[in-house]
Amino acid sequence: MDTESSLKVLKIALKHRNDKSLQLIHPSDNGLQYCADHYQKELHKSEILSSMTQNSDRYKNAIAESINGFRKKEFMIDK
Repeated sequence: MDTESSLKVLKIALKHRNDKSLQLIHPSDNGLQYCADHYQKELHKSEILSSMTQNSDRYKNAIAESINGFRKKEFMIDK
C-alpha cells in the first residue's frame, strides 16, 4: 500500500461522509503511508485526529481492531 492510494481513498471517504458534525479518529498502525507528511496534513485539514500505537506495535493494533469489531456487532454498525 502506498501513500498516494491511501490518500485517494481517504479523500473519497471524506467526500461521502454523512455526518460532518461528528469528530473522527483515524486509527492505524505506523505504516509509512499513514505517517507521510501529506497524509497527516490531510487528516489535520479535515480535523481528523490521528491515533497510532506506540513503537509500531502491531499486536496493540490487532487488539484495538478486535475491540472495534465487538462494538460494531454490539451496535449493529456493520449491517
